Amino acid sequence: MITQNQKLTSDRLVTDSDSLYKRIDSYVSKGHTNYTRLAHHFQTLASPELQDNLSPEGAVYFTDTRLMSDHFFCEHYQYHALNFIVCTKEKLKEQRDEMNELVQQIFHMSHDNNSLHVDVSCLLHEVVDLIVKLEGKIPEKLELKSFWDGRSTNEVIHAFVILNSILSTQCRYNAFITDMYKGQEIHKNVSKYFDISFSILNDLVEHGFIYTFEENGVKKSITLPVTVYICADLSALWKLCDETFVCPYCDCTHENYNTIFEYNHSLDFNCRNIILEKYPKLMEHVVIDVLYAKLRIVGNWLAKLMLKLCPDELEAVKDVIRQFPSLSKFEFKEKPFYKQQLAMEANKVYQPPYLNGKQADTLLLNFEKIFLEALNKSSFDSQDVAIWSMFRYIIYGYMEALRNYLQSKILRKI
Repeated sequence: MITQNQKLTSDRLVTDSDSLYKRIDSYVSKGHTNYTRLAHHFQTLASPELQDNLSPEGAVYFTDTRLMSDHFFCEHYQYHALNFIVCTKEKLKEQRDEMNELVQQIFHMSHDNNSLHVDVSCLLHEVVDLIVKLEGKIPEKLELKSFWDGRSTNEVIHAFVILNSILSTQCRYNAFITDMYKGQEIHKNVSKYFDISFSILNDLVEHGFIYTFEENGVKKSITLPVTVYICADLSALWKLCDETFVCPYCDCTHENYNTIFEYNHSLDFNCRNIILEKYPKLMEHVVIDVLYAKLRIVGNWLAKLMLKLCPDELEAVKDVIRQFPSLSKFEFKEKPFYKQQLAMEANKVYQPPYLNGKQADTLLLNFEKIFLEALNKSSFDSQDVAIWSMFRYIIYGYMEALRNYLQSKILRKI
């Protein structure tokens, strides 16, 4: 038996060095809480001894098909440790499995060997419950930020954030995941694994969300208007759309996008509405991260230009770039993918470093000075100037135009 003055450590529970419990104890000791929230607290679902221990902000998380993930299990494990409750590994695992089943039933979860899907409507109902608990009233409407992106672990997730509630103040911990799959972030996979969630969100925008609740013992329901803001980056947006879509700022399509590299090509740059037949309501509000798009455009095109430069030319470009204060430590870096592949070759492939907004602006506004000063006409010609000019025109003339307009309005008021 363990006495009150003894501390229950992982060594008392762990016999296998690779077991889950040693890993959990490591998470607890290092304070790892950076998981994405899946749903609100489950006080009424957990075992009786946990109901009074969990805080209102407690949450169920998941990192894979284990629906009751390590973070919640850490709290479960901590409770036993701090209160000197002797519990076998088998019993803890049994309680974890029971919680998995409950969560799976509540959210109508489905998963296979490669993906996991949560019913958006069920999840949204739990989210509104959480808002009511935290704010004391039912929201008049729901404003959702929807996004999807790949992770370094070869996983792609789709999630949403509530914008018009107290939950938005901690978006990092209140991004509610609806889908996750293992694989590349390509059009085929995004369309396959996220189709159900996109379709439900599209219907919610069109018809609203029916929230059911109980008041004075009487069951009631209310329809809440829903607005969804698609906040994916351009790359993710392309992967959702069909092959005819390339750019939201011009008339460029999959068939003619190569013509933008022609020197005499002109495009009608009108910020157009993005309309998709499959999810027409869902795509009414597309919010593009202008800074991220600018960094991607500058970084990718700079990398493309570097491919045709010899080492001496790269060095010359670097010397000119370093003349600018914000880029005084600019350094090209070797592309990791090629290190092993080209180990026996003389030529190496380099890429630009990570840039911030100020550095990207410096390159955009001074590209003629940098490259025409550093290179001869064979390495940087009029076509390159035309393309950089076009990108600069798109970014400052359209992508940042609204932001600049709003800033000018604010300055006038001041």
